[in-house]
Amino acid sequence: MLSDLGVVGLAVAKPASIEQIRDIRGVDARSLRHVRDDLLAAIAEGREQAPVRDTASSANEVPPSLKAAVPLIGAWAAHRARELRIDPALLATRSDLEAMLSGDADARLRRGWRYELLGSQIEQLLAGDMSLAFDARVGLLLERRGR
Repeated sequence: MLSDLGVVGLAVAKPASIEQIRDIRGVDARSLRHVRDDLLAAIAEGREQAPVRDTASSANEVPPSLKAAVPLIGAWAAHRARELRIDPALLATRSDLEAMLSGDADARLRRGWRYELLGSQIEQLLAGDMSLAFDARVGLLLERRGR
């Protein structure tokens, strides 16, 4: 297991040797002794590949009626990530939220674990079935709306 800091450090530094791994903050090279060859091979393979760029287009812009929802839902998503003890950017980036709000069928928040933890609730919020509230004791809450 690596910390988020260690994973980012490896991705940025792209070390070619165990000695270089030792210099990366957040990585304990001793704990990697059983996987270091595989790890170095994966990093070398990644170094040879072109980076994958997001292909988001301007055709998928957030409708004006939902633009104000982006920072509000973003704040709730960050709160939700803290509850789950994961990096907020791993759960949902601003681009992820904008893709979902723009109706992009391929948005990361519309499938898999992100959908289960966040996307389905965002759909309910957008449908008017849920609302966001603030409680000083726990922060932002998603609540079922009474109609």
